[in-house]
Amino acid sequence: MNPANRDRGVLEGLRIGFFTSVNGFGGSEVILADVIEGAWHAGAEIVCWTPPGVPLRQILAGRGVQLQFRDWPPGPAPAEPGSTAPSLPSAPRQPAPPPTSAAGKLWRKAVPASLRRLLGFWQEARRFRREIEAVNPDLFMINSDGSEASAIAGGLWNRHRTLALYNLSVSPVEGGLLYRWADRLMKILTMRFCALVIHASDGARREWNRFTFFPESRSTVIHNGVEEPAPAPAPARSGFGVADEDFIFCLAARLHPIKGIAYLLDAVRLSPGDFAKSKVLRSEEHTSELQSLRH
Repeated sequence: MNPANRDRGVLEGLRIGFFTSVNGFGGSEVILADVIEGAWHAGAEIVCWTPPGVPLRQILAGRGVQLQFRDWPPGPAPAEPGSTAPSLPSAPRQPAPPPTSAAGKLWRKAVPASLRRLLGFWQEARRFRREIEAVNPDLFMINSDGSEASAIAGGLWNRHRTLALYNLSVSPVEGGLLYRWADRLMKILTMRFCALVIHASDGARREWNRFTFFPESRSTVIHNGVEEPAPAPAPARSGFGVADEDFIFCLAARLHPIKGIAYLLDAVRLSPGDFAKSKVLRSEEHTSELQSLRH
């Protein structure tokens, strides 16, 4: 950082790198877009790694945020319509051994899938470390989905400049003992290679710290802030059989275990009297997902 920039503000003149592997549209993407937009308005230069074509790019383009996107995983991709800066390809991956080769067949037979997954996770981290070194940001922030090779890469590059943002709870993983052990180890490494981990709730913070044996001193909570909306019009409430004085809690999210919805359903099951007047509204297309969460 140029010393002349120190008096201009906390973020002005800094180069900040952001990473997300989430190719979807949900709460974490909106929050990440808010963080990126805020850093840009504060005068930071923004570099963002995402898969090609993710909704985050359209969100930021619609807000007029000027930044540089880099594709990860790397590969040719068409220019984003309406993007504010060109999407730059990253260093190409090294091709894996052909599955038909004798060495490839022996590798798959002799090495358990869980161990191969861990080795691939580490190789991905080493590749992405070279990406970070090429950009050399002053700060690197990861939108974590739990297991992120990018966090390992950031820690190998410079742990003191690497932060992770968690907008999710710990979700159970199905599979054998070795698979679950490998998955947990990947989650532990993801957090351990960061200087600071930011959670959206204290409950999620405690849950992740217990699961990964992560020190509380290196984690913090920044609650998601939302503006209080205007009251819903009476016709909208009556159409759903909801009285004007009823309290409504809305969760705009995918019906997925990673969202922690099962905890709410458990609370209803354990204390039905406290939820006697509760109503659940859900989209018909997600009925099967809700049934799976109930069981």
